[in-house]
Amino acid sequence: MPIDLTGGLPYIVAGIATLLVYNKVKKVGEDKGTLPAIGQIDKAWAKSWKGQGLALAVALLAVGAGEHFGVIAGFNTIMQGLPVIGDYWMFSVQPLSAAPASGGTQQQQTQQPYQAGTSAYEQPLRGAACIGLASPPDLTPNGYDGENPGTSLTDTGVYRIRGQTVWEVFTVGTEISDIGAANDVLEVVYGVNTSSHIDRAHGPVFSYTVKCKEDDTIEKMLYNDENEDGLTGTFYNQDGNAAAQSMTVGQTKTVYLQFESGKDEVFGNPFIATSGLGDNSKHRAKYPNLLLLELNKTTLEKPEKVWIFTHPISEDVNVELREITCPSLATTTSAATNYCYEMPVIYDSLTKIAVKLEADGTYAPANDATSRSYSGAYFIDAETGSLEWGVEDEDNNAVGVNFPYNLTIDLT
Repeated sequence: MPIDLTGGLPYIVAGIATLLVYNKVKKVGEDKGTLPAIGQIDKAWAKSWKGQGLALAVALLAVGAGEHFGVIAGFNTIMQGLPVIGDYWMFSVQPLSAAPASGGTQQQQTQQPYQAGTSAYEQPLRGAACIGLASPPDLTPNGYDGENPGTSLTDTGVYRIRGQTVWEVFTVGTEISDIGAANDVLEVVYGVNTSSHIDRAHGPVFSYTVKCKEDDTIEKMLYNDENEDGLTGTFYNQDGNAAAQSMTVGQTKTVYLQFESGKDEVFGNPFIATSGLGDNSKHRAKYPNLLLLELNKTTLEKPEKVWIFTHPISEDVNVELREITCPSLATTTSAATNYCYEMPVIYDSLTKIAVKLEADGTYAPANDATSRSYSGAYFIDAETGSLEWGVEDEDNNAVGVNFPYNLTIDLT
């Protein structure tokens, strides 16, 4: 059974037991006793073990009284160094994972043996050195195109030891030297940078546990990002024609906004939905983009409803899009009012969003309206170091794309 390192009691019990065994072994070495439960013991071994046995007992009792993880990690290193005990110590201790992220639970890691020189050991405790490796562990984080799985895709990414604040930047596809110590649990994000959050490939958020292996390789899927210049949009009236929608006083009409990205490119990060970052208030992570409707405040009321009419992901069809807070970077004219809604990720197959417009009860629409589409993406909060998502950062700088994609809602 693996030793539970979560408390000091097991060490205290082990220390007392070791003292009892030490006393017996000491007598064997002095020809004053036997260990019938163990069988015939070499007296020379017994003599050589006496000092180590006492040291082991004292160390176990000391660790049992300690509460700091560094004490345990340091003790583990001492145990590896003992010539008689070291080879067995690494097989008897199963380390715990790194501290979980906020709200998580700590779980034991399943250890895999590795070969180092002429001796086989299990992974050491988190933060301990890997015995027998010629150099610290390296990692090559590769990426491939989700639209063309046989094609590699590169961009920047970031990683850090779980629980730390500072991120390190790496290039997808390029080896990271000395990635960390054994069993360090890293938070890794593909498609983000600490300084620029514009026009980055879309990638996942995941954890990686450093292995006692000189060179390790992982591979994750990414998508090429679509910018505001490559998105294509078309306005359709209630009859499904790419023509103007006429409205009289008090009328309600459903019109359609159709969007399509360039081939094998994606507008908005689809990995946000499964990143574990959660929703931004009413803005659901599943629909990370933002649709702004700039409507004349005199002739048009607030839309009655906005929903997904057509989408490549069938389960999203007919989903109503929630009204959310408009970004601070959005501007408008004195004659218009902005209304903002969630917006799904746009792929290179058609997405159509339905908008139920209502004309004012006194004045009929006499001017066109405008829709503005913003791409949702990751960013790193420069003040806190936390990974976030949205269409603007904590300082109201654009995230995802430099500018929104504008589409005219033809009402004249």
